[in-house]
Amino acid sequence: MVVFLIEAAAILAFWKLADLTRARELFPVIITGGFIRFLEHYLLVDRFQFWEIHGPHWQQLWIPISLDLTVWPVVFYLYIQFLPPKNRLLYGILWVGLMLFNVESLKVLKVISMQKGWHIGYSALLISFNFVFIYVIWNWLQGKPISTT
Repeated sequence: MVVFLIEAAAILAFWKLADLTRARELFPVIITGGFIRFLEHYLLVDRFQFWEIHGPHWQQLWIPISLDLTVWPVVFYLYIQFLPPKNRLLYGILWVGLMLFNVESLKVLKVISMQKGWHIGYSALLISFNFVFIYVIWNWLQGKPISTT
């Protein structure tokens, strides 16, 4: 139920906030974001088992997939859409904090758990990498130099 509410909030945010005139420009961001989230899931859950998703087998399979196809593409779309011309580092830190709150909420609500040796700092680094990667890909697609100012 918690995952459904998070996904519904993401879809509502997209519906209310997304500038659909930029959809063609931002579509590669959504596809790339989905790909890195699937890769991250494979590495963290399946390969190295740093994270565990609770519930029956069908939930363990579909919860990450549904989040990777709804929440994260919306987040990356809005992240790039609202990217300010200045103070991009602070802007990125705010988005990382928002998504770190999301992950920690899933942990507190017992949807996921982190195995021994994994802590919030690793999650922060991983989420930061996601946003930096999306930013770099978007700049590359736009033919722009990378700027943190």
